[in-house]
Amino acid sequence: MISDKIINIDQYIAGFPTETQQCLQTIRQTIKEVLPEAKETISYGIPTFKLNGNLVHFAAYKYHIGLRLWFILKMKLVDINVQKALNNFL
Repeated sequence: MISDKIINIDQYIAGFPTETQQCLQTIRQTIKEVLPEAKETISYGIPTFKLNGNLVHFAAYKYHIGLRLWFILKMKLVDINVQKALNNFL
């Protein structure tokens, strides 16, 4: 990213090469489909979806894209299968 004054997710994504933009848009669209009630914002300088707090952050870097699933971390059920939840999400 060139700018440190990112104000929305569209602006954030536009700052990357085309191939990276496509990946970020795919992640964004998937999150919107799975969590339609979540609101988009920029938090900590990266795209974030919120609903009663942070749900998902994602960010692009030189060699990878990071995805932080806060809603998984907030689940307190002992019998939750995290791998199954991740597979269903993505």
